[in-house]
Amino acid sequence: MGYNTVAVLLNDNLDQGAKDSGIGQRILDASRSWSVRDYKAAGCLDIYARPDPDSGGCRAASYGSVISQDHADGYQVVVVHGNCGWRIDEVKYDQHLGWMAFEMMKECLERNGYRVTKKRKMKGDL
Repeated sequence: MGYNTVAVLLNDNLDQGAKDSGIGQRILDASRSWSVRDYKAAGCLDIYARPDPDSGGCRAASYGSVISQDHADGYQVVVVHGNCGWRIDEVKYDQHLGWMAFEMMKECLERNGYRVTKKRKMKGDL
């Protein structure tokens, strides 16, 4: 068993990716370059488009990004929203979680026998 990589692909840019002969290499490079240390410092690792030979500019900003990687025996729990994604164990991204993500996590836990309630604020808590 090896490692598995989770990536978010941006469908809006994949039509350009279909014309990009180097997309496979860039996916490979992004996957091999991903590390937990870099992820914790900077976030996801983009899979960039190649420069357009006619204009010199990029055909698209990004085809997507690598958001998680782990051994095949491990679990990767991720949230995808708004053209990006992150590992659920990253506290700094909690501010981006909406009610729908919380509801889906709650339903999953309840299906598996857990009871989930929101912590009540005590008097005097800000």
